[in-house]
Amino acid sequence: MLLWMMLGGLAIAPSDAQAIEAYPGSTWGNVSYSPNDESGNRVMGWVNQGIDWTTLPGGVVVNTFAEYRYRDRSKQPEYYNSQGPALGLELKWSVLKLGVNHYWETMPDYPGGAQHSSIRQYYLTGFTDWDLTKKADLRVPGAIGLPGSVWFNMNYDINGLTGSGGMGWINQGIDWFTLSGGAVFTTYAEYRYRARTKLDEFYDARGPALGLEFRMPLVRVGADYYWQYFPVQNERINYLEFYLTWYVDWDLKK
Repeated sequence: MLLWMMLGGLAIAPSDAQAIEAYPGSTWGNVSYSPNDESGNRVMGWVNQGIDWTTLPGGVVVNTFAEYRYRDRSKQPEYYNSQGPALGLELKWSVLKLGVNHYWETMPDYPGGAQHSSIRQYYLTGFTDWDLTKKADLRVPGAIGLPGSVWFNMNYDINGLTGSGGMGWINQGIDWFTLSGGAVFTTYAEYRYRARTKLDEFYDARGPALGLEFRMPLVRVGADYYWQYFPVQNERINYLEFYLTWYVDWDLKK
């Protein structure tokens, strides 16, 4: 009940709009194709609009949000394709977000007809990036930058279907040159992982990847090769992937 009272803030605006600190929103998406992968063409992403209500002592921002999520692929879509809205509450501090959300998921290609489910979870997520040429004064001959980043998400399924889980990656790249239009050519090494305590047989995976990309302010276009290991099945799958990814954020109060 407390969760729904807090989420209700999304639909009830205060009489004094100036009391709201911000209206942050964002969208992320990825389109990919692997010539030697059985999943074919893939697209996934989300659109998020939130409200920053207040800042607590210590710089913790209280936020509620509405989100729409989607993922789709052209081959073997039965247990993958899904879409639907979500509502959430989170506390944002520095590079971390701690929250709870409720996701109404529809799997349109599920065998026997569309499958509808209601998913509630607690989560902790974090993201930070760096450039070692600035942070550690490191240099690579011929390079113009050493960008890196790390992202992780840990969650607990309140309904108990998938249990506790986590996923993430750590990436370190080298910026070699900038084209006339502003696109930066980067090569990178990355380590990816995902795991959960239930229904893990076809989910748990980890491994390194090497890639190259052209990075622009809102869009990245590239290719990578991923050495993927499924520990529960003790199976390895290596594949090349071409991708286009984007991320845009905003504040409707500005």
